[in-house]
Amino acid sequence: MFSPTASVRGSFPSASACRVVGITPRQIQYWDEIGLVKPSARAAAGRGTRRRYSFLDLLRLSVVRALIERGLPPRNIRRSLAALRDACPKALDPLAQLKLVTDGKGLFLVTDDARRILDVLERQFVFSIALGPLVRELRGRAAQLAPVTLASRRPSAARQSGRRRASGKRVVGAARA
Repeated sequence: MFSPTASVRGSFPSASACRVVGITPRQIQYWDEIGLVKPSARAAAGRGTRRRYSFLDLLRLSVVRALIERGLPPRNIRRSLAALRDACPKALDPLAQLKLVTDGKGLFLVTDDARRILDVLERQFVFSIALGPLVRELRGRAAQLAPVTLASRRPSAARQSGRRRASGKRVVGAARA
């Protein structure tokens, strides 16, 4: 459980933040050191000082943990955050305000236009294709075609028994490739 002082003050010591987010004390320290997620309630001010994290910091830590679990290295997350701050200056907190997607290699920003996604590191737009509507459309088109029966696609028994190998021997019961 958390100490009452953590909830009253609206901030959490590192140990509590780690328990809530599900990370180790070393991870939270490292992420602070590299500037990935810095505590906003109280920053570390030298050896032995206690970091304190706000609830928004816990959200940031959770997003970073989720991105790392999906294969994105902390170095790429840090670079992506810098690029997001440049690309979206109106977003005060990219980790808490923006919809992000990863494939384990890159970080992508989902824009207001569902068909356009920004590759954050490359700073290029990629286009998304919703497969659900496409599949429904293709199923409808396919259903309109005349059904082809399996019997009309199979070679006749007479053609099968008459096929010969290159060696001149008769092939019995061979199926078409």
